[in-house]
Amino acid sequence: MAIRHFDCTDQFMLNVDDITISLPGENPWTNITTNETSATLTNLQPETIYELQVQSDCDEEQSMWVTNLFTTMPTCPAPTTLAAEGVDGGQSAEISWDENGEETQWQICLNGDEENLMLVSTNPYTITGLNPETTYSVKVRAYCSDDDQSYWSNTVQFTTLEFTMAIEANKWYAISSPRHDDGQTYETATNVTNLVCTITDTTAPAFFDYDLFRYDEQNAMWINYKVDSTDLAQGNGYIYRRTANAVLDFTGEDNTADVEVELTATPAAGSLMGFNLVGNPFLREYTLNRDCYNLTTNGVWTVNEGSYTLGIAEA
Repeated sequence: MAIRHFDCTDQFMLNVDDITISLPGENPWTNITTNETSATLTNLQPETIYELQVQSDCDEEQSMWVTNLFTTMPTCPAPTTLAAEGVDGGQSAEISWDENGEETQWQICLNGDEENLMLVSTNPYTITGLNPETTYSVKVRAYCSDDDQSYWSNTVQFTTLEFTMAIEANKWYAISSPRHDDGQTYETATNVTNLVCTITDTTAPAFFDYDLFRYDEQNAMWINYKVDSTDLAQGNGYIYRRTANAVLDFTGEDNTADVEVELTATPAAGSLMGFNLVGNPFLREYTLNRDCYNLTTNGVWTVNEGSYTLGIAEA
């Protein structure tokens, strides 16, 4: 049998008597003789097309050559059957794929950005920090080493779900509204008609099952806001606690316009009077470039010096 190299491969098992190997244009071919009915070809190049020829050697008489082509496997096979879907909360998506090699790491490319790849070691994998109700494209490739990555998989699209916020019982949460009323424009909207809470069971929440406070900057005091209204002003922050697990569900249109928040100061030296509780009125993260505090779910205010990144609907 003879093998004429065209392009690239790995290993190949063959039922042969005499084997010959050659690269294009080389003469004579490399001959391999065997008395076995199979042979393993080694030191071939990956992802390469080879031509093979084999014949029987019967002492003084030989059969005609039988010719075939084969392609060697890649050293790092590409993933296949990529799938992706948004998950509850609106800021995450789970992707999964079929593995075709022995790799333990993969690179994920979101929206075609090959300069900022995610290197992961789990399949399936959950992508976080996404915008709600947004369409993304994603592809994945096997990462076998720094010098060896597979081709990209197929590209798929997915759409994240509507934003919701999971609330655990008896914990404090700083919240704000990322939406405005359907009937108002971005420029004139002052309040957002949000549901205070949409619980996962069928039991309607009683009035005292939750607390919703806003901070009155003018008088430097906390006010139980649920007594006055269930609307959350854009750009303002609120603190919320509930006696049972629940899911906050914000209604209205996504806010995309600029929102101004007025900070109250005393005349003397321009110092702030008390604190101003500022919220994130957008369906994306933004950074507050000021010293500030944020509220943990245990009800503790922690100091952030210089800047702090507010998550969606966070205060």
